[in-house]
Amino acid sequence: MRTVSRHRVTVVEGDRLTAREPHRVAIRSPYRERLGADLFHTGLANARPAGAGRNALRASGTSTVDVRWSRDLPLSAAKGEKARAVTLSIDAFNVFNHPNFTGYVGNVRSPFFRSPTSVAPGRRLQLAAEMKFGE
Repeated sequence: MRTVSRHRVTVVEGDRLTAREPHRVAIRSPYRERLGADLFHTGLANARPAGAGRNALRASGTSTVDVRWSRDLPLSAAKGEKARAVTLSIDAFNVFNHPNFTGYVGNVRSPFFRSPTSVAPGRRLQLAAEMKFGE
């Protein structure tokens, strides 16, 4: 799957709001079309229909928007010591909770042919704290 990233946005005013590759779009990934029959007596039902190329079917593309907010909190340093700081951050992945389908069925005999069987994780939030010494 090829990923296309077009933008990077950073807003700095007191707090830091960073959107690294805020909108990622992935090109439609290929998957195989199968008959669901063992035509070649191999014990596997993975023969392709006549005329069907390898990875001939295409899944729907994916789209996601990620954002990160962080703030540096300086800690007081004793004389002769370098300053320390704590960075608090919140990361939001797939902010708009857009469904990104995966795992398509390529078996021609299945009633679910060309249907997705799973979906990528929805919106996720991640909290982090980072301690910085001697900057």
